[in-house]
Amino acid sequence: MQRLTTLEHSPKVSLALSVFIHVVFINTSKWLMHITSNHYPFFNTFVLLTVVSLASYVMLCYSKFGQFYSSKSLDSEFNWPSKVNNQILTYAVVQAQICATLYLALSVANVQFIEAFASLIPLITILLRQIKGAPSISPIMYVAYGIIMAGVILCFISQETISFSSFLFTALYVVFSSVGLILLNALAHQVMLDSLVLLHATTRISCGIVLVYCILFEYNIVWKLSSVISLSYTVLVILNATLIFAWILLHFITFFQSSRISTQFIQIIKLSMTTLIAWIIFGYAMSWFSIITVCIICVGLFVYDRARLANASFTRANLPL
Repeated sequence: MQRLTTLEHSPKVSLALSVFIHVVFINTSKWLMHITSNHYPFFNTFVLLTVVSLASYVMLCYSKFGQFYSSKSLDSEFNWPSKVNNQILTYAVVQAQICATLYLALSVANVQFIEAFASLIPLITILLRQIKGAPSISPIMYVAYGIIMAGVILCFISQETISFSSFLFTALYVVFSSVGLILLNALAHQVMLDSLVLLHATTRISCGIVLVYCILFEYNIVWKLSSVISLSYTVLVILNATLIFAWILLHFITFFQSSRISTQFIQIIKLSMTTLIAWIIFGYAMSWFSIITVCIICVGLFVYDRARLANASFTRANLPL
């Protein structure tokens, strides 16, 4: 299937953009929730997630990416075997859970805790694959997992106050992200999917699921939105929608390129830069203990990456982004 964008032909460019968008998206979302909590009390609820998701889908349909689909029949474009269609539907459901739990985690937990916890995604992904009967991994990878786990535990201990909701939403985000990687890999092996085609197929479904969440949990959304409609709110929503659209788009593109570039090195940069920017923006206490915690996790990710490259049986299926 023909590639549509320069990004898909330029792995280094797309991965660099992936790091940049990840850092900006996480910190900007947290910042928007922080500065608007007094003016828009429901900003960090499913109302925000709904309008952002719907705005993202509109952007997909009317952007140059969406113009490709307007000239073709979606029915013929997505005419895949029923097994593949079921896998796409399943991934779309998981994608909705990833977005929802990430927003909820950002609303109650600090960025450092979320990013540190997210470093467990490789470990959880491999454990889930081992349950499904994947090939065994080298002992050095278990060492890497131990280092990462130690860093996460130290990060958990270093936090002065971690509420149950913070831990729950962050843990759910990590678990759903791990499951999503496994499902995405299964799709990549079932059929030669273009990343933008898969993005289009899953986004509309996940937006619908999030809308159902909003109706269930925020039944008075119309009244709330009508009471705060303003230019500033519209600008904030468009900004957040742009970021989450770019975040999801680059996640798809970089996944299909993950066999070409060491992705855990990119993960180290994401963790370090996102945490550093969060420290600067939100004034988190940059103690030596916090810095050491991040360094330990980065060392674990580096060891994991070296072990992956040395293990011939460790394929792209085990490459979380």
